[in-house]
Amino acid sequence: MDGDIVALCDKLYQEYLLIHLIYHRNKNQHRASIWWRQFNELKRTVSQVLKQLRKHKPSDKDGITLFSLLKRLRNQQVSKMYYGFNGVIALGQFVTLGVVLVGLLARVYGIFTEISKLKEERFVKLGCVFHDPRRIESSTQLRLQNINGEEIGEEVTEGYLNKFNEVKSFERTNPVKTTGSKVKKKAKKGKKKRSVIDDIFG
Repeated sequence: MDGDIVALCDKLYQEYLLIHLIYHRNKNQHRASIWWRQFNELKRTVSQVLKQLRKHKPSDKDGITLFSLLKRLRNQQVSKMYYGFNGVIALGQFVTLGVVLVGLLARVYGIFTEISKLKEERFVKLGCVFHDPRRIESSTQLRLQNINGEEIGEEVTEGYLNKFNEVKSFERTNPVKTTGSKVKKKAKKGKKKRSVIDDIFG
């Protein structure tokens, strides 16, 4: 096993020991709480990742499983866990516990990110990660379109700019002549029609 991975595995194990300690000390008191489900999920995920990292000869299936565990926490679970643990702080009754939980989540997230970077080459070989600039560009454009629900539009090329400049130049040399018809219309609109009663009372 790579030395960097061993170091990260040791760091993750230290975090797991803290998670395990909090789990057993608070299980009876908080197991019915909403946030406990997220904490239990964090404990299970960290345990499974450690199990995969400690395998001496991991198979391709093990590599795919590790990628799935890392990606699921970083992309899906972390936001739910954060809001759940932050809710413990917001309640005000167990502020210290809530701060510890948020700190644990942040450190685990950081370790998972480092593991993902070190294992990236293997994940690419397994087909879990694709390096295609066109795919990245199109996915970025799609995310931007989804923000406003509208198309971003086409790229402005030099041809478009030349046509735009030609139109502006033509407008400057051939200004549109305005007639007094609009002024007359406005003047007519300003005068109200006189009724018979207006003629009687002047």
